[in-house]
This record gives sequence, C-alpha cells and structure tokens, in this order.
Amino acid sequence: MAQENAVTRTSKIRRNPDRVPPTDHQVNAMMKSIQAVGKILKPINVIPVGDGYEIDDGEVRWLAAIGLKMDIVPINVVDVDREVSAIDSIIMSTAREELAPSDVVSNLEALVNEFGENAAELVYEKLVVLQGYTASAPELRDRIIVLLSNCGITAEV
Repeated sequence: MAQENAVTRTSKIRRNPDRVPPTDHQVNAMMKSIQAVGKILKPINVIPVGDGYEIDDGEVRWLAAIGLKMDIVPINVVDVDREVSAIDSIIMSTAREELAPSDVVSNLEALVNEFGENAAELVYEKLVVLQGYTASAPELRDRIIVLLSNCGITAEV
C-alpha cells in the first residue's frame, strides 16, 4: 500500500545499488525541468529501509534535487518486492534510454546472479537484442553464452 503525498529530506534517501545509475545528461535535463516548473511534479517512489528510504523509481529526480540544493522532496512510500523492483528497473532503463550493450548484459547478469532462473523470462525477452550484440559487440559473446546457459536458454548466438 503506497503512502502518497509525503515528503522527506534528500539526505534520508539513498540510491538502489541494483539500479543503473542515470547519466549526467538525464540529471541536468531534470534540473532544468524542475527549475522551469518550480517543483518536482512526480514524487520519488521509495521503499522504507532502516531509518530512511531506498529509491524504487525516481533517482534522476532525486539527484536533480540534490544538484539544486533542495532539502525536501515529495515521495510516495511503496511496498515493492525487491525482485519485481530490480526487473522493473531494467525494463524502465532500457525503455527510457538506449543503454550500451555491455550495460544491458551487466544488468541482466546481475539479475540472474541475484534471482537465478526467475529472471530467465526477462533474459528470454531480450534474446533477439542479445543475439544482435554478438554481432555488434563480439567481445560480449562469451558473457552472453554464459548468461543464456544460466537461464536454461539454448539459442544460437
């Protein structure tokens, strides 16, 4: 159950280490947007951790707020399964911005290392993309073969 319309100090929030960090370009663009509008329009989704919060969705907004020296930010406190959150992160990052092939492979490897074959469906959904990487980035071929094998996926690469 989400707690909406809450606020917290930027210092009480920490990034999720399983997530792909945003680019400087993303953060700078968000800073300009916040300055133009005068506030953060979409609250940062956070998960309670200890005496603070970990970001579930909204790291770009959080980093922009820090860059703008904002002390208080809007948050939604959400109850999210860690596995679902990690998988959602990969999907959102891939959809939001074109990631380098090595970043995509690294993210999928991290998911498989943490969640095992439960992440196989996502890896399978990325199969065509991974196969393309073996042609465009042959140095990733061996890692992709191991990744597919760890998910029980047999395919030509």
